[in-house]
Amino acid sequence: MINDYSNLSERDIAKLFNSSIKTYPLFAKSMEEKTDKRYHSNLIEHWKGLEEKRIELCNLQDVSKGVLVYFHSFYTRIFRVYYYMHQYYRSNSSSSLTRMNIERCRFENDFIKSIKNLIDAINNCVLSGKYEKAIRIKNYEISLFRSIEVHISNAHIDLNKSPFYAVFNYGRRELGRSINIQEVDISSRIISSVDKEMIYPDSINGELEKTIGNKNLVDDNSSRPVDLASETLTLKTKKSVESYLSVIKDYAFINDKDYDTYSNLLVQFFQGDKVETKGISIRLKRNSKTKVMRQHNLMHQELGLTENLRSDIGYTEIIKVLQVCSNLTHLQIYDAMTK
Repeated sequence: MINDYSNLSERDIAKLFNSSIKTYPLFAKSMEEKTDKRYHSNLIEHWKGLEEKRIELCNLQDVSKGVLVYFHSFYTRIFRVYYYMHQYYRSNSSSSLTRMNIERCRFENDFIKSIKNLIDAINNCVLSGKYEKAIRIKNYEISLFRSIEVHISNAHIDLNKSPFYAVFNYGRRELGRSINIQEVDISSRIISSVDKEMIYPDSINGELEKTIGNKNLVDDNSSRPVDLASETLTLKTKKSVESYLSVIKDYAFINDKDYDTYSNLLVQFFQGDKVETKGISIRLKRNSKTKVMRQHNLMHQELGLTENLRSDIGYTEIIKVLQVCSNLTHLQIYDAMTK
């Protein structure tokens, strides 16, 4: 499971989902079956229609085949969990509460399997030498996460505050790590048609309309396409990393430059980017190792969603840029983090 709810009751989990509702009365309206243009099934089909139009306008037929079906299922099942949560709060129904948690568990398990299938499709393109198509598929899939996040606000749900944020974060990170443009031989720029981002209204009230924002998201000084959803995720990852590092900044780091350098390495790693540590060596203040290692353990619990800490060798390789850990083995670093 992506989220560990082993210590929470079903009611506590319902409260977590409830905390992501921006305005409950308006959210409740989106759950009512007979409310024209507001019932969640109408919203799901509205989103699907917008995405089908985007596929046509942006010529995404070759990269969207089969993918939209997965994300349509994701969106439907997210609403299903919220629907049972609403039924529980409306009638204090214990059966709805149980159903909410059953649907949540099933969704998370199936989501992991689906992401693996999507990644397999990307890897098959890479193995066939179809690098450009692989990158376009990845960018398209990541854009769909952003698309759902924005569109679901029509039901007054803030997905970034929902337990499903960790699920989406996992999916984007796994897809981000599936292929790195720097790892394949592409000399020319690849400007994906996914760079045309679909923008949705923020409120369910009024007519639901779309606007296509035609954005040039390519940095003039780089051959690497810039994805708006990836930029947003990077900012969130940076904020999460610094929430842990800032605790030990003055305690462990000698200067701001070392702190910033190390923080950027961790952000790149947790973002799924290729990290270059060669030539980087950071000296920490004396007697700070224990507390530093403890923070790394806590950081991995939140951000290391793809691997168990004990098996995450990539993470310990980043930590080895700290001089105090440079000569330690992977298991020695693991023991230092967990003791």
